[in-house]
Amino acid sequence: MGSSARYTSVDRNVLHNRSTVKTVSGSSVLARRTYFRFGCSLWRRDMSAEPATVAITRSREPDWLLVNTLRHLARQSGVRLTVLVLDQQDSAVVRTKIEALQEPEVRFVYAPIAPCGISEARNRALQLCETDLLLYCDTDCSPDPLWAGELIAALAEPDVAIAGSRILPRWAARPLAVARSRLVQEMYSLLDFGPESLDVGKVVGCYAVRRSRLGGEAYFEDGRGRAGGTLRGGEETDLCRRLAARGQRVRYVGSALVWHEIQPERIRYRWLARRVFAQGRDRAGEGRAPQPSHKLAFSDLGALTFILPFYAAGYLRGRVSA
Repeated sequence: MGSSARYTSVDRNVLHNRSTVKTVSGSSVLARRTYFRFGCSLWRRDMSAEPATVAITRSREPDWLLVNTLRHLARQSGVRLTVLVLDQQDSAVVRTKIEALQEPEVRFVYAPIAPCGISEARNRALQLCETDLLLYCDTDCSPDPLWAGELIAALAEPDVAIAGSRILPRWAARPLAVARSRLVQEMYSLLDFGPESLDVGKVVGCYAVRRSRLGGEAYFEDGRGRAGGTLRGGEETDLCRRLAARGQRVRYVGSALVWHEIQPERIRYRWLARRVFAQGRDRAGEGRAPQPSHKLAFSDLGALTFILPFYAAGYLRGRVSA
């Protein structure tokens, strides 16, 4: 077993989220809660649940990473799903794997598309989707078996237009020292308010929308998000802000658990600097101040000495380019 394997167990994966997990007799509280919720959900749910579509877009990620995510989607429990795979590589390997993954209640549709940015791909999913419920899942994520069902249940609540996941890291190598900071965790599209659910200002990464509640906001703005190898983001933040302005609720669902598979090439200070620079540039283009998901904690102070120079440089670049 490689040296990085010891970082892939449940308790190691949340080593930078210690406030939410404590080890008891060799197993984590998080794992126990997951098993308990799994049993309860199997008891209370049946296949009469509202059908939904899951959209996943692959740009440059390798086949094995995409297939790993598709396998987790095939194991979703108590739901009826159509998984729309928007692939910018048109891989024969992925086509073959998808045929083997087909399930009676989880149907896969393979749809090769031309290279495009993430906002354009998300808009394409909105156009192709035939259900009111649309879930977005990133290519490098491993959803819990209850993930889709928990998001669907949240969207049944009054005025909830978008529901987001609890996203925890699964590091493929030793995390950077600054990864304890929640500011840094946001750069990795992690989101953790704990196991409970609450209304929030924004969600990221893996989330669901009820299309009938989006109204005229049923789009992702062109130019936002990653495209052509850039590390820009913000497409879902913009959508959340527009929905909140029209009185719709943005819901964080702590029971909709996703593991973000963070690959070694991203566990480098050089990558993190590029990501922070892109974040600063995005904020300058929006004309807005930084909006972290959490209040600053002690662990953020040390990370700020690394973040601020690159963020400021990106912000200045964005102001000059505006």
